[in-house]
Amino acid sequence: MSVRISLFFSAALMTAGASISSAQHGAQADKLLQDIYKFNDCYSASDCRLIDINKCPYGCQILVNKRQASQITKRIQAMPSECNLTCSKQARRTKDQVECVARRCQFRSKRDRSKPTPEQVAVRKQIDSAQARVQLLRDVLKGRGLHAKRLETKLRSLNERLKRGEAPTERDYVVLTQLETQYKVLGLAGAKQKKKK
Repeated sequence: MSVRISLFFSAALMTAGASISSAQHGAQADKLLQDIYKFNDCYSASDCRLIDINKCPYGCQILVNKRQASQITKRIQAMPSECNLTCSKQARRTKDQVECVARRCQFRSKRDRSKPTPEQVAVRKQIDSAQARVQLLRDVLKGRGLHAKRLETKLRSLNERLKRGEAPTERDYVVLTQLETQYKVLGLAGAKQKKKK
């Protein structure tokens, strides 16, 4: 009889211990989900980090601020998965489908994927402006001797990078401004426009 009672109590204690650990696990999972939401802030899409996790209840991928990404990843990896989760490659999103809207990292919806993000529009404007400046300088430098040919090579190199979609750097802007000042490009451009009229 005493053996049965001791077995009953030990089983009861094991069950209670299991429910306490599952309760602790549930509380940790809830806290982690809250932190994932809390650390989803941003000022631009470059602040957002896309993390592949494949764990329940967190899903296939999450977005968090890049400053907190490693901490969140470690915490998720330490948690056991609550289900078998299979994430297809087709369902996966890429970092170019991420945007910052109302200071929250989020995926662009399927219908908005063709629409460029504000950051992409800003970079495109920078590229277009720099390409126009490069072309104007190249027109001015034609037939101006050896020094002009060296400058033409630099401008051609910059133009190739712009064509590949690379945004102009601060150094590129400095060089363009120096060349425009040196060759009085703005005055020449105005003179060319007057002659066309």
